[in-house]
Amino acid sequence: MEQKSLILIIIIVAFLNYSISNPLGPLEGTFIRLPQKEQSAFQLCKSNCSSNFNIKPVCGSDGKTYPNQFDLDCSKKCGKDVEAASSAYCKEISSF
Repeated sequence: MEQKSLILIIIIVAFLNYSISNPLGPLEGTFIRLPQKEQSAFQLCKSNCSSNFNIKPVCGSDGKTYPNQFDLDCSKKCGKDVEAASSAYCKEISSF
């Protein structure tokens, strides 16, 4: 009985080891991997801004609604030429 348990454990460990090193198993290489979109310098800069989850919409001079003044200031710091036009949604509702 112990020998069967030991063999089963060895088989499971070998399978797990193979699965981790080759996650797609026999399908490896049969799919076309699409290139990941590179982040622009602006996107990279924005990702380094601290998050502020307060929703107080600000309409930017670029016609985009920002979730709050902090997000607009971050965009400006990252090189976008934008000022706050009003403390509300822009007339055309846009996504954050």
